[in-house]
Amino acid sequence: MSTAAEHPADTLRGLVGEHPIDSVEFAQKMDSQDPLAQYRDEFHFPDVEEGKEGSKKVVYFCGNSLGLQHKDVEAALMQEVKKWRTQAVEGHFREPNPWFA
Repeated sequence: MSTAAEHPADTLRGLVGEHPIDSVEFAQKMDSQDPLAQYRDEFHFPDVEEGKEGSKKVVYFCGNSLGLQHKDVEAALMQEVKKWRTQAVEGHFREPNPWFA
């Protein structure tokens, strides 16, 4: 005899106790337990009102995209553009980061 799997909402309720899962308290409790929170400052969060200084930052839930841009992306892309300029087709085989391995 198998037992029914616990509903995900019940699992979440067990994590934070008495707070409803749609409450601010629940969200704050979950945020305080997030093991990935230390990486948040490594990404660019666009302003809700683009170009408006002091605007709130977006809350990002889009799973069908590249995601938020890591702050190291621009430097990494420029490194490859420079490599393309200086090595041309040989960039496929030369270090750093051969394009074809």
